[in-house]
Amino acid sequence: MMAPVHSTLETVRYWAGQKLLHSPLHPLYLKLTRKEPKPQTYEAYLLAERLGPAAEMDASRFRMVLEPGVAPRADAAYWLMREAERSGATRVYADEDQVDPEGRRHSPVFRPGWSPELAAHCDYIGGCYLERLDATGDRHAYARVPRVLFHRATGPRRYEAANAASAPSPRPALTSVIVCSRSPRLLKSCLRGLATTKDLEIISVLHMGQGQDDALRQVAQRISRTMPLEYGEGFHFGRMCNQAAARARGEYLLFLNDDVTPLHPEWLDYMLAQAQRPHVGAVGALLLFPDGRIQHAGVLTGTSNGAGHPGRLSNGSPLWPWLTMTREQLAVTGACLLMPKRVFREIDGFDEAFPVNYNDVDLCLRAGKAGYRVIQECRAKLEHAESATRKIGIRYGERRLFLDRWANLLATGDPYFNPNLTDNELLLPDPDAPSRVIEVTDAG
Repeated sequence: MMAPVHSTLETVRYWAGQKLLHSPLHPLYLKLTRKEPKPQTYEAYLLAERLGPAAEMDASRFRMVLEPGVAPRADAAYWLMREAERSGATRVYADEDQVDPEGRRHSPVFRPGWSPELAAHCDYIGGCYLERLDATGDRHAYARVPRVLFHRATGPRRYEAANAASAPSPRPALTSVIVCSRSPRLLKSCLRGLATTKDLEIISVLHMGQGQDDALRQVAQRISRTMPLEYGEGFHFGRMCNQAAARARGEYLLFLNDDVTPLHPEWLDYMLAQAQRPHVGAVGALLLFPDGRIQHAGVLTGTSNGAGHPGRLSNGSPLWPWLTMTREQLAVTGACLLMPKRVFREIDGFDEAFPVNYNDVDLCLRAGKAGYRVIQECRAKLEHAESATRKIGIRYGERRLFLDRWANLLATGDPYFNPNLTDNELLLPDPDAPSRVIEVTDAG
């Protein structure tokens, strides 16, 4: 049964009055945050659940921090304390919704696991959390309970903030842009879109044998700073990119689809500023369809096909307002992926066992396994006419290999998403995704 909703002070009295078992009660400190330097503190009592045969949660080691106008669920402290004991975190936060004057709950917001990058761009945790008073070590260790434990009075949420508007100034560095193409029209558009971007070496991998060889060569030759590389085998994204990367002179490798074009001049500055940070191994961008809807805003792992694009074909979701905010992800799309060349070499580049699908996600997951962070930089915006020159479909063999290789990681769930939304069609508006798995030959 769902715990009742109370006002803040009613919840304090509710906790104090509970006598559910014969265990002793322990003090829990409830801190109401205000704009004044010294917020009021109220003492409350909560029954602690046993963690083992002889262990109890000692509630005197925690305090609940709440914003005015926010009421916790009656069992909120139990769930938050349990997670704090399990994880050892200093602060534990949860999901929330709103309550109208008649007591009707609405407008839930679901939070990702701890994302330092997202926290740097907006206060996505909000002002309600459990705080450990006896913390040692990392004072900023955060954990999340994916449950709606806080109920806010109807109104605007203060953590819904836009990304910073000013563009960063990354240090000068040569970036090798690798564009694989079989379409003269798309290649020309893509290369023209790069014309004003400085410090670029462009390697155009020309997929020959498609009946447009001469036209492809002419496009590549007419655009300055372009090094053509002809590839005459069947389409193999990983192999084409690996061959181009072996010839690249830049410190950074940008893998870019030929159907992607920048929407503003600072896009690469944002991405480079991230890639030049220590321990960042891969950076993605916010890709939009020509009509403005989201094509890519980070990769979600653990879907029926192993990985998917949350928010694809949508304009965003109030249930998950972080879609267009810069944050950590486990993976980003290879349609626009920036990686330091040293990292690319360290993890041996694209695995050529994935000719068409999963090569980008596998690359990012291996970077993460090697200790690098993957950043979805949503201030870098580009337009993507998805798969304009090839049929969309997932090869069964690649899907099976990906699911087998990353089975343990996929089973744990994506820490940068929320389990309450994994199957939500608004965030994954592709309910027929399993039917898109196709049988093809290696040459298909």
